[in-house]
Amino acid sequence: MSELVFPLTGDNSIDFILALDRARRVPNLPDPVLISLAALTEAREAADSRIRLVLAYARTGVSPRPYRLVDLAQAAGLSPSGVRVAYRAEDIRTVADALTGSASHLLNNNDPELALLDSAGYLACGCHGSQREHTCIPSD
Repeated sequence: MSELVFPLTGDNSIDFILALDRARRVPNLPDPVLISLAALTEAREAADSRIRLVLAYARTGVSPRPYRLVDLAQAAGLSPSGVRVAYRAEDIRTVADALTGSASHLLNNNDPELALLDSAGYLACGCHGSQREHTCIPSD
């Protein structure tokens, strides 16, 4: 069976729908609607993942201070509070790994009182500085 080929994006919405409709009418080929939805969902998930990484980098991996929430919100089409919760501890670890080669200095899973990040991925001490340049040490 030949591979089904049609554009997942067109120059405009009309081109896209017309290509989808033509592909759907070809007999004995996989369903282009379902293929399109799966491919577009995969692309959206990849884009969402990259957005989370960029936000995590902008808030935790830059110095001397993180990007402002309002600036990131405007660029990402989110509210400032939406930026604050858009990325996860996993994204912060990925950024830290990329910048330092290891995120072990950010998380101490054996002693939660010494962990730099809380379970939500925020600075456990309450500081709002860059985690890469972070110097606050939780008190004993």
